[in-house]
Amino acid sequence: MAKYFTKRERYLLYTVAAASAVVIVLVGILAYSKNSVFSNYLFAIAVAVAIFPETVFFELEHRWVTGIENKIPDLLEDIGEGQLAGMTFVRALEGSANKNFGPLTDELRRVLNKIRVGGTVEEGFEILANRVDSKLVRMATTIIIETNRAGGDIDRIVRSMAGYFWDVKAMSMERNATMKIYVYITYISFAILLVTIDVILNQLLYPLIVTGSTPLFTPQASFATYRIILFHMTAILAAASGLVAGKMGEGTLRAGLKHVIVMLAITVAIFAFLIVA
Repeated sequence: MAKYFTKRERYLLYTVAAASAVVIVLVGILAYSKNSVFSNYLFAIAVAVAIFPETVFFELEHRWVTGIENKIPDLLEDIGEGQLAGMTFVRALEGSANKNFGPLTDELRRVLNKIRVGGTVEEGFEILANRVDSKLVRMATTIIIETNRAGGDIDRIVRSMAGYFWDVKAMSMERNATMKIYVYITYISFAILLVTIDVILNQLLYPLIVTGSTPLFTPQASFATYRIILFHMTAILAAASGLVAGKMGEGTLRAGLKHVIVMLAITVAIFAFLIVA
């Protein structure tokens, strides 16, 4: 796990979110006897509040890691150019640390601080790899460590590495652009479901149940019961669809948490404001 947040920050936000979710659930339980429909909305909101911290942590850490990964090729090229100009590896690294490589700049300064207090280049880059916890960054740091340890034509090796990581970055961007289509398809499918449920409840069940039984339809429950059942079904589908969107779009279920929150919010809004009472 990337170390963008401290444990204190994580525990604080987890605690606040958990306490808020518990309060919302308790309010929903107390209000259930008077308004069961409203209580179910509160339960869905409580779920969204509970997963909100993990969503924030993942999204900010993902952007931080991605920002570092995107700058790795630029850093390697810069180090290679510095060494081609006659600098030592550490001097080239110091020159790169004074340039703007986004979030990678601060991490380079951490590496240099470790070297300045007596650590080795290997120890400095191991800290970087452990903090970022990315396969791409770990691969780059491992190659840098081994290249610096072995010596030889380092500038050529580093510049060759930069070309390789440029290719990896291009393929990653192409994959993300392709998979985003499936995220859009997931949202469109969910929107079609909501429209269908709106028609079923507003145009079919409500007139039939309110106006009484017909030879073709004898209601087995109240309109509120049908409404709650369909709300539960939609909320469950919102959670499942959100996770699927995250897995397909970004390759991990954690990325789907933001989609779960968005779809739950849409579900509550549709049932609260567009479905007849």
